[in-house]
Amino acid sequence: MIRAQIHGDQDFDRPRRRAYPANPSLRMQFHRPVRYNAIRGAYHLSIQLEAPAVVWGANGKCWAFLHDFDASAILQILDDYRHASEERRGPYSNPFDGRRGEGR
Repeated sequence: MIRAQIHGDQDFDRPRRRAYPANPSLRMQFHRPVRYNAIRGAYHLSIQLEAPAVVWGANGKCWAFLHDFDASAILQILDDYRHASEERRGPYSNPFDGRRGEGR
């Protein structure tokens, strides 16, 4: 199961489908160094602030700037998004399994 969400639904930076959205605000910022295990549950990236941020928790309650994560956490987050993209595209994401021109 991939924990990264490509599209949020009711998170702080996604407008609700009502006349006056009552979007919650970011409440708990994590500061450097942030480890991957600090993320609880599903998460997504946001560009609503001055730098990209990773947002998780109920309605985007917890967040940390992407540059505040340690190196191994950043690599794990990028790997989660790569896996999510491959799952979404299915077999068409890599139809020849990385082989080009072999087997002719």
